Amino acid sequence: TMLDDETGEALEQRTDDTAESLAKRLTNYHAQTVPILAHYEAKGIVSKLDANKPMEEIWTAAEAILKPPAAAAEKAVATVATATGKAQEGLSNVPGLGRRSLVVALGPPGAGLEMKLTKLASTIGVPLVSTEILLAAAVESGAVEYDKSVGGDLRSIVPDDVILRMLQERMGSEDCKPGLLLEGFPFTAEQAKLLDSKLEETNEALSKVIVLEAPDELVTERVRGRWVHEPTGRFYHPKESPPKSLVPDSEPSAETMLDDETGEALEQRTDDTAESLAKRLTNYHAQTVPILAHYEAKGIVSKLDANKPMEEIWTAAEAILKPPAAAAEKAVATVATATGKAQEGLSNVPGLGRRSLVVALGPPGAGLEMKLTKLASTIGVPLVSTEILLAAAVESGAVEYDKSVGGDLRSIVPDDVILRMLQERMGSEDCKPGLLLEGFPFTAEQAKLLDSKLEETNEALSKVIVLEAPDELVTERVRGRWVHEPTGRFYHPKESPPKSLVPDSEPSAETMLDDET
Repeated sequence: TMLDDETGEALEQRTDDTAESLAKRLTNYHAQTVPILAHYEAKGIVSKLDANKPMEEIWTAAEAILKPPAAAAEKAVATVATATGKAQEGLSNVPGLGRRSLVVALGPPGAGLEMKLTKLASTIGVPLVSTEILLAAAVESGAVEYDKSVGGDLRSIVPDDVILRMLQERMGSEDCKPGLLLEGFPFTAEQAKLLDSKLEETNEALSKVIVLEAPDELVTERVRGRWVHEPTGRFYHPKESPPKSLVPDSEPSAETMLDDETGEALEQRTDDTAESLAKRLTNYHAQTVPILAHYEAKGIVSKLDANKPMEEIWTAAEAILKPPAAAAEKAVATVATATGKAQEGLSNVPGLGRRSLVVALGPPGAGLEMKLTKLASTIGVPLVSTEILLAAAVESGAVEYDKSVGGDLRSIVPDDVILRMLQERMGSEDCKPGLLLEGFPFTAEQAKLLDSKLEETNEALSKVIVLEAPDELVTERVRGRWVHEPTGRFYHPKESPPKSLVPDSEPSAETMLDDET
């Protein structure tokens, strides 16, 4: 009743699948595995899976381990930063990776910055910090002296070191732990350099400089048409953001333009004239060009069209400020190149600028072959079986082996030969994203040799996956398995029966046939 599904040929039970031989193999497995795990557990890269669970559960758990969430990447890069000091290089345009998201926003007067930036800040989960509001509050509290009768832009009056100190205090607030979106500073290239220096003191840097762009003529039309609620600074525009009080097609006036929340009359600012606006735009461009030149040299400037619908602006901003994993990988690869030792802390985060190199361990009878084939597919790498690799080498004559003597090839072939074969296999095109290695190392000494060999190419194992199963269950599974010797396909009357086995019938040489032959 036990026939191979593909060939229809009779299956057989291996003569070494006896209780005695299996007990010996399990004893050897544990004796070998304990020191290997001790070696890798010290590196924090061991994860254990219950081999008795349904296949789908095992694959889901493995995927969660081998494709970790962004938080793991952040933690790893933070480790790198601590370990190398200069590992922040290359990460300044990837907010979130082990550092705060510190973003500066620039835009001309009339680009609708306040409303847009409030949404942008919410998009990336940080507070919006307006330098103008910060300084106004300082004046109100008496922390900064200012003669209102004289007038003028507070940012030009208050010394830069005072503004920087205030920003530093604000950045120390609880809500700024994930970062901030800064508006209104710097507004000169010199201030930009001072801000950089101040951030460097705490090993930080700006993540991104966002520029909201709009043509001068459109800005002029927008500003000259805007109305403001002076007590709160809320802006309205008859066309773009009219208050509820303005009836469609009616003319804006003090009677029709009322604040949505208080019902109080809005007004137009006296400095919103064509002449004053032309001067302000000229000043803005004169200030912004050198600031952008400073930040463009760092590769952190991104420009957004402020005339597009709000939803489009937010979507574009989110794509810039929350970059895909590929950007993280590129950044970490840059770090690795810049620092040499920046791979520290990244060994348990496959994909971040390095291959996913995974070793799988499991006792005889844990159903490794079937499970690992799926696991390899899950993480998008080939499964490399040391046993198959060595068997192919024997078949081709590359490795000499007297089959009449028998024995485990891994114990007979010298370690340096096995490592050389693995290195050649890892150089194959399909191994560019990594591999899932089974059957090696099987001693702690081999584990150390493998580490050393990988270090030669600045690599390391990403993870060691252990498929665990109680010895008694393994014994029951192995003693019940049938094999098609020519292909090595395994079957089990309960877990993976061949098509030839009729339900409730007894397994035998007549009923256990290979599915293919």
